Formats: sequence, structure tokens, C-alpha cells
Amino acid sequence: MILYGSAVKSSFRLGRSDVDLLYILEDGSREPWPREGRIFKNFQSTWEYKACDQWLKTLGFHGYPEVTTASLERSHAQRFQPIYLDMLLHRAILYDKDRFFQGLMEKLADTLRSLGTIRIEHPDGTYGWLLKPDITPGEIIEINLG
Repeated sequence: MILYGSAVKSSFRLGRSDVDLLYILEDGSREPWPREGRIFKNFQSTWEYKACDQWLKTLGFHGYPEVTTASLERSHAQRFQPIYLDMLLHRAILYDKDRFFQGLMEKLADTLRSLGTIRIEHPDGTYGWLLKPDITPGEIIEINLG
């Protein structure tokens, strides 16, 4: 389970930002969403939830930030996903069985170094990636994490 996006950057804004989570599931796993729903429902009955909810209300916010979730089975997670570029610098690995995801990030970082990849930051905080500065017309860039 990986937390990424504004929740792990300095750009998170209560009342405006969402919380992004990526689940990596074993191949053939059933959908995690019913279990996630049960966990959240049980969490809502804890004193921590009630205390935080009250604190948010005193700040003028009603309810927690929206949580956006995505999932990948392990075999699919081993294929390059463009969102991994954002996760290179800004991620919090909440659970990583056998360092699976950390290994993917290390392979990706090594591959990008070998390609000469450049991350281009703009003054407004947006950024982009130049994956292979010396690419030639018709050349295909392959990023293999498996």
C-alpha cells in the first residue's frame, strides 16, 4: 500500500486535496474494496476518528478528505506505470511485502539514470519528464521493471 500525491508533498491543502493510495495485490486476489469498506466503517467508530472529525469541524471542514484508490496485481505492477514517475520522489510506503514496491522504484531509478532522464520543474511547481534526451526518431523507449 503506497500513499502518494499531495498527501506526501508540501502541496496538500485540507479541504481541497485528496488522499491517493495505490494497492498492490497478489495475482488473482479478489477485489479489495468490500474489505476496505468494512475497515473504514469500523474505523469510524473509534475515538481517534471521532476526535479528528470534531477537530476538522472546528476548522470549518465537514468530513475527511476524499480518498482516491487504485489497485494493481503484482504482475501488472511490474510493468511500468506512468504514475510511478510521480512516486519516485514523493511516496510513503505504508506496507510493502518483501520490499516488492521498493524494488520496483529502485529498478525504475536505475533505468532512468541509464537513459539520462531529466525532470524539468517549472516556477509554478508543475513538472515534466524528458525520458531520453538523446532519443532518435523512431526509437522506442522500454522500461522493464520485471
